[in-house]
Amino acid sequence: AAQQRAYREANKDKVAAQQRAYREANKDKVAAQKRAYREANKDKVAAQQRAYREANKDKVAAQRRAYYEANKDKVAAQQRAYYEANKDKVAAQKRAYREANKDKVAAQQRAYREANKDKVAAQQRAYYEANKDKVAAQRRNQVFGEVRQHKSL
Repeated sequence: AAQQRAYREANKDKVAAQQRAYREANKDKVAAQKRAYREANKDKVAAQQRAYREANKDKVAAQRRAYYEANKDKVAAQQRAYYEANKDKVAAQKRAYREANKDKVAAQQRAYREANKDKVAAQQRAYYEANKDKVAAQRRNQVFGEVRQHKSL
């Protein structure tokens, strides 16, 4: 064992080239071995990956950003497909988040409306134009609802 270690130390480039050639010639076999190892050591591999991501946050973020920039269409398609397959789950998660963070969501909405007054007004106008009957009915119900409350007093 000591002799092998010494040989590998003395001939790093030669050993690396041999290993590279083996991996190239036996891609399927190497892939199967890696798959089997990951399957047998899921927790260990996950812990190592988590530790790496924690230790290299900036590097990981840069890699993810670069991948996203290079594959925007692919990422968007994957997100769309996930959403379509899990609409109920996504809606429940969003609902739970909004419930748990009411103040934060309200502040974000307020800030958006404040920063985009023209856009919001245009959207409201467009909705009104497209749904005049519905808006009128809602307004009537609000007015009559208040009147009914006063009469019952």
